[in-house]
Amino acid sequence: MAIQKSESIVLRKRDFKETSAIIVFYTREFGKISGIVKEIKRPKSLDYNGGLEPFSYNRIVFYESSRSNLDKISQSELVDYFDLIRKSLEKTAYASYLIELVDKFTELNDKNEAVFNLLLESLRALSVIGEGDNERLRLAFDVKLLHLSGFMPRLDTCGSCGKRLSGEGHFNIYHGSLICNRCIRRGEEKFEICKGTVASLNYIKDAGLGRVFRLKVTSGVGDEMTYLINNLILSHTGRNLRSLEFLEEIK
Repeated sequence: MAIQKSESIVLRKRDFKETSAIIVFYTREFGKISGIVKEIKRPKSLDYNGGLEPFSYNRIVFYESSRSNLDKISQSELVDYFDLIRKSLEKTAYASYLIELVDKFTELNDKNEAVFNLLLESLRALSVIGEGDNERLRLAFDVKLLHLSGFMPRLDTCGSCGKRLSGEGHFNIYHGSLICNRCIRRGEEKFEICKGTVASLNYIKDAGLGRVFRLKVTSGVGDEMTYLINNLILSHTGRNLRSLEFLEEIK
């Protein structure tokens, strides 16, 4: 078994037998990995400082298994526990949403350093922004993750005929793409989105998080963006995320 090192963020954790745990990490160097930590419940285990709790940021050492997808985690150094997030129930719910979405959108051992950087940057931003900006951060994260994962449709062309769209379009929920007036079919579930919504989504996709917080949009554009992005995520996951349901409850 090869020994590997990586920066990592904990996506989820579950108990395994009496003293061990299986932990899913998203790592900078290897993408998503699943590993076992033995004797995690003993006082002198490597988890004594809470470093293997969900959305904690760690440097880990692990033995890469050649026979299964379950690696052996041998060392963990806590880098950031994100204490400021954990002091707020609402921020903790948002952080849980971020890691659940990354978990749903990624496969084991599929490296994507841009996704790791997005998740880490978003957790750091969540620690310091006012709670009034939490939802704006979530929308920015959704748009960027959809784009980095290859699930964001092109917003400048019709997904059916490829014709360039210069104004308002219709989002086809079944196909998950924008369609032009010529390709609209009667009876298909769709909704109109305005030119401002398309422009705002393109801006969020390409802008840094700091610039996204300065973006001003009308309530109509904001509602359209949220509805479109939520439908894109739902079409990929097949069901609402548990963390999102909890977030809606506490809000």
